[in-house]
Amino acid sequence: MSTWIRRILMAVSLLVFVFAAATVAAVKYSYSVDRRLYAATAESFTEAVPREELQRREEEKRLCAPISVDLQGLRAQNPDIVGWIWCEDTVINYPVLQSDDNDRYLRRTYDGKYSASGSIFVEALNHMGFADYNTVVYGHNMRSNDMFAGLKYWQDPDYAAAHPVMYLLTEQGDWRIDLLSAYTTSAYSETYTIYLAPGTELDDYIARARSLSAVDFGVEPQPNAKYVLLSTCAYLFDDARYVVHGMLTPCDSVCGRLAE
Repeated sequence: MSTWIRRILMAVSLLVFVFAAATVAAVKYSYSVDRRLYAATAESFTEAVPREELQRREEEKRLCAPISVDLQGLRAQNPDIVGWIWCEDTVINYPVLQSDDNDRYLRRTYDGKYSASGSIFVEALNHMGFADYNTVVYGHNMRSNDMFAGLKYWQDPDYAAAHPVMYLLTEQGDWRIDLLSAYTTSAYSETYTIYLAPGTELDDYIARARSLSAVDFGVEPQPNAKYVLLSTCAYLFDDARYVVHGMLTPCDSVCGRLAE
């Protein structure tokens, strides 16, 4: 092989390496920007409920979300914000959005700017205010482990036992999400069925979800309860999804409010 051909090949290889390195750096930078945005948002619009208050509520047998959220302030920035989802000792601490187009927040943060991380958002076909009896909530499975990437961990019994609940705070009320099923499924499975009312079909749906679960959460469905389905991409097969089902248990309406 002649010297000039070697030089060309070396130059091409170097360009490919530089391009790949620049791409990786750009992706990591975008992840860092998104993480800082959501961390700043949580710092500005949420705060922990004082431990004394939580203890008092517990003594009174009144369920209270451990954080408070300024939903009015958030909605002043974007009226598509419908709530906040939080899970202790995890990265799940995000505003929840909903619009009439599922693509709107797929690659946008809550402030409307382009983002690889996107937002946590509710299925457009669901009614507003978590009025349905099965509401679907989506989030990306980020390589940075942000957004809903952690949903896969609930298929591990030890992790599930350490993180049995999440909290959903909305203008309509606050809920504890009692997790009851975690598994991998197809994006086109019956898992994504929306139920508008309680009944036998919903009961059968939840029973099937529990039978598919990789973990026994020990949570018994309650009559007329509402549910949420948390969903993110999995890369195990085409259109694979990690999903976690949760039952909504109402919190004391006095808790979970700031700036009211």
